Amino acid sequence: DDKTAIVDAKSGADCVKPSNITTRRQLLEYFTCYDVDRVYVYNSIEDRLVSVEFADGNKASDSVTTRKFSIAYAVVLFLVAQLVIIIAICMLTK
Repeated sequence: DDKTAIVDAKSGADCVKPSNITTRRQLLEYFTCYDVDRVYVYNSIEDRLVSVEFADGNKASDSVTTRKFSIAYAVVLFLVAQLVIIIAICMLTK
């Protein structure tokens, strides 16, 4: 079974709760950026490992597609920004 997972170890009273908005946002970032199948929070206060699921059901194939789209979008934005800079420099040097 070639499943991958990431575990985020937490020790603060509020941070160990997956329902904490900051913790949940961070876990979602890990899930989407690192293309893992599962995300866990290790609650070091209670010595527990908690599985966290997101609305898409933790489908890694969906996150790969989204990430590929995000990378393509970032490249296009970068190229457009470079073009705008070149045009601005040309206009300022005339």
